[in-house]
Amino acid sequence: MNKRRWIYSTVVAAFLLIIGGYLIYQQMKPKPFTEVVAEAKIDGYESGDELENASNVIVTGQLEKRGDSIIERASDDAVIGVSRMSTFKIAQVLKNETNDNLAKEMIIPVYENEGYDAKTNTTYHIAGYTKMEKEEKYLLLLQKDSEDDYYVPTAVVFGKINLDPNKRNELFPKNSDTEAAVNQVQAEVLKNLENEIEREDK
Repeated sequence: MNKRRWIYSTVVAAFLLIIGGYLIYQQMKPKPFTEVVAEAKIDGYESGDELENASNVIVTGQLEKRGDSIIERASDDAVIGVSRMSTFKIAQVLKNETNDNLAKEMIIPVYENEGYDAKTNTTYHIAGYTKMEKEEKYLLLLQKDSEDDYYVPTAVVFGKINLDPNKRNELFPKNSDTEAAVNQVQAEVLKNLENEIEREDK
């Protein structure tokens, strides 16, 4: 009888250890990576001229340093905001209607509407915005409020243009109405500034 009870106790203990180990494993194993396009109301522009006029700074250049992700959470731990503050090295100033003395080689802070949440292994893209990449050249159409010490791409996805025509800029469905609208306006901006941007490469 004692032997039978001992075997039973051993089986129960082993079962509990297995269940406990499995639960710990489930909590510790890496969560699958996901990307979320968070919808956001942004200004829309129907022409390149409109986008340029709405921007008080237009520059070309490259990402200097990617900023750390900033994640804002509600009281229930839900993500309610994401961003990162990156720095951008100016190659050429095409427009400056601020009081800032912008010039070539200057480093400026740029607010990016994307962030990575390590807790859930998820990257959030506000309105489909994707972060700038090293070694890529960009034309940025920016807005800066006199009270802020950083610059923001105009209308989020409209104001960041990769100067490599083979690179897709943002994370929204390919061949969608959104992509077509943004591409058309950005193409007009590139056409308007074509000669000025070309002078930078000579």
